[in-house]
Amino acid sequence: MVAARMARTGSLAWLVAAVAAVALVQLGIAQVIGAGESAGHATLHALTALPLLAIAGLILVRWPDAGLTLRAPALGFAALATSQLVESFGAYGFAADNDTRNGFAVVHDLGLALTPLGLIAAVIGVGLGLGALSMRRRGLVRGAGLAATVGVVTASLLGVKALVGF
Repeated sequence: MVAARMARTGSLAWLVAAVAAVALVQLGIAQVIGAGESAGHATLHALTALPLLAIAGLILVRWPDAGLTLRAPALGFAALATSQLVESFGAYGFAADNDTRNGFAVVHDLGLALTPLGLIAAVIGVGLGLGALSMRRRGLVRGAGLAATVGVVTASLLGVKALVGF
């Protein structure tokens, strides 16, 4: 049943599944070649990516024929998870003390630069999904749903701004 739904979702669901497989491999690599705190650093970012990818995959499998607005949360979560995986691989640019850097640390810095974009993509994706759900209603419920969506997205973007420090 799940395989049949996966077949209908197209390449996006398969791409999310492939990135999830990379995250699982990264967890194993972190335990084998990671040292000290840098192994924990790589593991933390990979473990952050896995639930985001699971949610994205569930959305895509549950609604295989959905339009872009219902796929937007999946795309946003996948973007955030990908930035976390880049940071995870970049964690090998640090020595066991997690302070001494080598040349591979630039990959971690790239992940740091991508993470705010991933956070914004996740917030906008969830906002589009909530907005699409609100538009299925009528009257006051639709207006209240849209107002709540705008409020949640605005508060979330302000939270991202405070977190990132722009």
